Amino acid sequence: MNLVVAFLPAAMLGLAFNKAIKAHLFAPVPVACAFVAGAFVILWAERRQRLQPSTIRIATIDDMRWTDALKVGCAQAFALIPGTSRSGATIIGGMLFGLSRVAATEFSFFLAIPTLFAATGYSLWKDSTLLVRAIAAGVRRRLRGGVRFARSRACAGSSAMWRTTTSCRSRGTGSRSAR
Repeated sequence: MNLVVAFLPAAMLGLAFNKAIKAHLFAPVPVACAFVAGAFVILWAERRQRLQPSTIRIATIDDMRWTDALKVGCAQAFALIPGTSRSGATIIGGMLFGLSRVAATEFSFFLAIPTLFAATGYSLWKDSTLLVRAIAAGVRRRLRGGVRFARSRACAGSSAMWRTTTSCRSRGTGSRSAR
């Protein structure tokens, strides 16, 4: 239930503002500004949680309410801005809204599944004529190679997610005063 609630803000805003985002924000200056601003937000959020460990009120994703998921979903909507990391936005948003680093990281990875599938499906549907033309032009062998590559990347990504969440768990909540 929480994944559906967290998925909705970015999905609705993405559908509503897709053309405006592509028209106005897909340029080097807005992307660079978002990238730099995101770095400062990450540094600030990490410092905030380190200096004020009392801001952590949700230790695991099982403790999340639907309102917490909605807040993380709203943070994910910032990733519609080119240059903003989706996982960075959800992890930092979760931390700012009271999730531990571990809970925010795990929920971010779970939230990636419906979000990335929906974005891929939307792109395929929107650009379906290009895909049909490519298939008709005899690109099947290249597509099969691309699918194999995507599968290998998915395995590598799953491994990276597991290592990241394991690392977060071993480091605790990120509060140095708790060590």
